[in-house]
Amino acid sequence: MKIKRKGLSFVLIICIICNFLFAIIQTDIAFAEEESDTQSKVIKVACIGDSITAGHGLEKEEQKYPYLLGKKLGPGFVVENYGADGRAVLKRSNAPYWKDPGFEMSKESLPDIVIIMLGTNDAKFQYWEEKSSQYVSDEEFLNDYKDLINAYKELESHPEVYVCLPATVYNSDILGISSKYLQNNVIPLIRQAAEETNTKLIDVNSATANMPENFPDLVHPNAAGAEVIANTIYEYILNDFIYSEAQDYIKNLQKILYPLYLLLDVLTK
Repeated sequence: MKIKRKGLSFVLIICIICNFLFAIIQTDIAFAEEESDTQSKVIKVACIGDSITAGHGLEKEEQKYPYLLGKKLGPGFVVENYGADGRAVLKRSNAPYWKDPGFEMSKESLPDIVIIMLGTNDAKFQYWEEKSSQYVSDEEFLNDYKDLINAYKELESHPEVYVCLPATVYNSDILGISSKYLQNNVIPLIRQAAEETNTKLIDVNSATANMPENFPDLVHPNAAGAEVIANTIYEYILNDFIYSEAQDYIKNLQKILYPLYLLLDVLTK
């Protein structure tokens, strides 16, 4: 009887292993097909922002961060620059992004990925000093930013939205922009908006710190500064968006391996 049981166990183990190998092959095929579909589909990326995104002060398109990002992402991606000089998140600001043509154009493009980098022009004295006639509350800025995020999340293309903390400003008052209000008011509120809308955050602010030589007018990046911004966003998207399929593949393998381990453990005792 013991010999028969061992023989049956051996046959059962062989069958399980064969089924396991078949499942692995099927998973490989499914992953390869999914990867092929992803490669054949062009992923549209919309860069939303102010003059930093638009590339103020840069002579060539090839020096601007959206162009550099597109080059790094490769031929499977199309990156469009919807940045506009002077634009802000605040609806009551002097130049709200909401009224810029790029806002509607970017939505109409039905992007797969949206990168928002706004807030620098919201860090002006008149918006944060209580005595100012244009003073806004934290709640107003927070709600305006959340509305902007949701305006893209609600698109029928259901894009992955990323919020960038604005680049470092290297003066307490340059072009009407206050580094103090950027760091102490705007950035914490952007973090809160991202958290409350469950939106992924990219810290361009920290990435551009301690490099004043890359910001000649203390606000706008030169070509080297734009490269830093592009690299920061690229690395985040690479780890978060592109590798997600590989992570799903690994999880599927784990689901197959663990039951097999349990069965073999029982049968070989």
